[in-house]
Amino acid sequence: MARFYLIGDIVGLDVKLGLRLMRKSWGLTLVGGVAMALTIGLGTAIFTLWNTATTTTLPLPDGDRIVAIQSSDAATQQIHRDSSLPDFMRWRELLRSLTDVSAMRLVERTLITPGGASGPISVAEMTASAFRLARVQPVLGRPFVDDDERGGANVVVICFELWQAGFSSDPAVLGRRLQLDDVSYTVVGVMPQEFAFPVSQRIGIPLRTNLSDYSRDQPPDVFVFARLAQGVTLESAQAEVVTLGLSQDRVARPNGHTPLLRPRVVPYV
Repeated sequence: MARFYLIGDIVGLDVKLGLRLMRKSWGLTLVGGVAMALTIGLGTAIFTLWNTATTTTLPLPDGDRIVAIQSSDAATQQIHRDSSLPDFMRWRELLRSLTDVSAMRLVERTLITPGGASGPISVAEMTASAFRLARVQPVLGRPFVDDDERGGANVVVICFELWQAGFSSDPAVLGRRLQLDDVSYTVVGVMPQEFAFPVSQRIGIPLRTNLSDYSRDQPPDVFVFARLAQGVTLESAQAEVVTLGLSQDRVARPNGHTPLLRPRVVPYV
């Protein structure tokens, strides 16, 4: 005679069977429970780390709207972080979707302080617009102004830590001089403690943007960054940059590969 079970009866039988199996294999049950708990915990941790990484922004006012302009090889997808100085000059003049278009490059110099201490140091050559983009004022003095970069002025903005270590936190540091290689620079500003933009440099000097200054040499490659204009999306800025393009999108390489470069706008971090 056939026997029919209600859903409640079936569930009850499943529970009884499960408990019986757990009593017979309690060790396996314990290991399985611990493994499940670890898996859930690890998944939660990974999600948390991923969420943190993808929502991190620069510790600057509206830092999530600061972007960089790079270029990529259409064939190999290789990313070129830096752009030519002439391209930067074009973008700064013509772009409307981006404001405070800025440039910088790192150079190695030997620092000699008034106290006689010397040693190699990484120096950021940067445009005055980088300070306007950051929207962070020096604790002493001033940032660069446009005339500093056009005229190649020998002025320097130093970090808070260098002010402490190299000048003993002297409040009268403005106007003091320090030497980079064989060139003497005048201190015009001291940035706040832990300020690290566009990179964690200890010293900033003006980037020369007058192309005639490089008549004997090839103009340098520079890292270009900017702020999205009010109401502009990343996609809109990308479209405008692509339309303007690069002044030289084909650059021969020693291996014979001539990449077809295309500019792109990406988040700064």
